[in-house]
Amino acid sequence: MAITNLFWYFSYRQNLKKEIFAKQEAIAQEHIQHLENTVNEKLRLLIVYSELSDILIFTQFGEKKEDVLAQLRRLSLQDKDLAQISILNRNGMEIINLNTSDGLVSESLADRSKEEKFLVPTYKIPKEYQSGLYFLLQGKPKITLSIPLTFPKTAREFERLTKIEQRFINIVGAGPGEILGVLTVEVDLERIFQEIAATKIGKDGYIYFVDENHKIFAHPDSSLVKERFDVSNLPAIEETPHSSQLLIITDQGKNEKGVESLMTHAHFSSLGWGGLIIQEPLKQAFLPISQIQKVALLFGFLGIILASFVSLFISRRLVRPIKKLHLATEEIQKGNFSVRVDVKTKDEIEEFANAFNKTLDQIQASSAALEEAKTVLEIRVRARTRELNELAGSLESKVQERTGELKTRLAELERFQELTIGRELKMIELKKELKKKYGSPKKET
Repeated sequence: MAITNLFWYFSYRQNLKKEIFAKQEAIAQEHIQHLENTVNEKLRLLIVYSELSDILIFTQFGEKKEDVLAQLRRLSLQDKDLAQISILNRNGMEIINLNTSDGLVSESLADRSKEEKFLVPTYKIPKEYQSGLYFLLQGKPKITLSIPLTFPKTAREFERLTKIEQRFINIVGAGPGEILGVLTVEVDLERIFQEIAATKIGKDGYIYFVDENHKIFAHPDSSLVKERFDVSNLPAIEETPHSSQLLIITDQGKNEKGVESLMTHAHFSSLGWGGLIIQEPLKQAFLPISQIQKVALLFGFLGIILASFVSLFISRRLVRPIKKLHLATEEIQKGNFSVRVDVKTKDEIEEFANAFNKTLDQIQASSAALEEAKTVLEIRVRARTRELNELAGSLESKVQERTGELKTRLAELERFQELTIGRELKMIELKKELKKKYGSPKKET
């Protein structure tokens, strides 16, 4: 269970880490999409104003200037990020320049016919233009948006415009989509960037922006903005080629303030705006992983407790019965065949214990039979021994009696022999005495 829990933790940890990375990348994409939508809204608003008849008439004939100024002031009220609004004629000359901060019209009008941002996108190709990010003396991030002012493209638009101003019919060379001039605005994006930079990511995380050179231009810490702090050495920052694709890199390491953080860098390749960086302290970003780690530890602890209970259960169900069998085996080795194993586990161990007891019954029965046979044999041996002892005693008595008789007869023989020898000796002595006394007897002739 502990190994399973460990595998689960590391597997889920990797998936959760990917989710955390994906979540931060999704936040980056969301804010980039917000920026793109904001710019597109400004472009749509400019397109609406580019179709106003007063502006077209002023661009073509230089008339209704006050009406046009009123329209442009209304535009600046609708979009407070517009810092400057200008109208160029078809020759690229400014014919009006409105500073939205004070509402004054500039007296000095510039020739912009040679500027690439107007010459290429708007005079050669009748399409909207969006510049890259640039910074003026105040250090505020800005972009330029331009909308071509064109001759009516549809019969309905042409009819509406010619009803207002018949002179449009007589414009030489003018046809549907013919460029009459350009409506261009300078957009101050500082407010938008600061709003996004003020967004909190979690508890202590935040968002900031860097330019193409990876220098900060919008950050919650204004001192880093003033310093234009360079973050080129951050882990998530890489030199990236310009591409139409949005490039997002997520990595972890020390942030611009030296705090271990999870960072996501989204590079505005298609916009030329540098990049957006999301950073969140590593402990905070990986808080879900820490929580999962705590859960894993809790489950591990519960697993140990459960394993202890299971061990106790197994001990009661398995180890203890086996221990009883082991003790019974030791008693059998000592010769005690009367021992029995009492196991009530209702499983194979109980069946084995019952078979063990039956075997002991058989062994004990065989042992009893052997004891009985041994006892009978001993009785018979003792009886036979007694008989033999009695026979030996009887034989010994007879031998002793016979030996006594033999000794008596031997004594008698010895006395007879003594008598016989004594008589012979006496006869010899007697003959000797007779011979001495009477001499040798004469032989008869």
